[in-house]
Amino acid sequence: MSIQVRPRAISLALWLNAWRVGYLTLSDTVNACETISDSTEVHKDGRRISWQTLIETSGVGGEPFTVALPQSGDPQGLPSDLLKIMQQPTGAVSLSRSELIVCRHNGDWELVSATHSVPHIGITHARLAFTTHITEASQFLSTAELAGERNQIDAVLEDHIPAHVPPQLPAKLSQALSNAERVRLVAHLAREQAIAFGSPSVDLKKQSVLRELDSTARDLMIAVAGHSFTM
Repeated sequence: MSIQVRPRAISLALWLNAWRVGYLTLSDTVNACETISDSTEVHKDGRRISWQTLIETSGVGGEPFTVALPQSGDPQGLPSDLLKIMQQPTGAVSLSRSELIVCRHNGDWELVSATHSVPHIGITHARLAFTTHITEASQFLSTAELAGERNQIDAVLEDHIPAHVPPQLPAKLSQALSNAERVRLVAHLAREQAIAFGSPSVDLKKQSVLRELDSTARDLMIAVAGHSFTM
């Protein structure tokens, strides 16, 4: 299944925010960012800098770093020229209103200067929307034809190994992140492999329900990443 269940921008923001409020050492944060990005450096203004240099200059104790996960029809406040050069499924980490970390199509990570309007997603609102959509989706999907999918879904969920999170991440937020990941797995598997035979209208509705469910799971991840640590 070709999906970043937890987009790398989410993981980066979690670790960077833990460092921002003093919960992690610089070396632990650098190691985490290098592992997540699979790179020891970031491009900036035509030169290469280390993750350590980027982290040291990104500010301690300021506003939380936030994430944008653009998708078709929803740029999430990112400028169009930036969307063209970045891996959109990976997302972008906003360090400020004029700086973002993105991954280019060639796999290089870059600190770009770009004015943006990445929205603030409140954790309370995101949790409520997530829970509401799960309830609505369950009611509809229970009446749709899902024969043959359950075994595949169970197998995928069993094999899924969540990426590491900072050890200081509050348990409730860690659980919310895990729930969002599992929902994304189920939604994508169902969208790719399930067909409600004999009822095209039901199948179209099913695809819409699953897309909306995935969208709310993404929003919950963004909210967790941006609210994971408070001063």
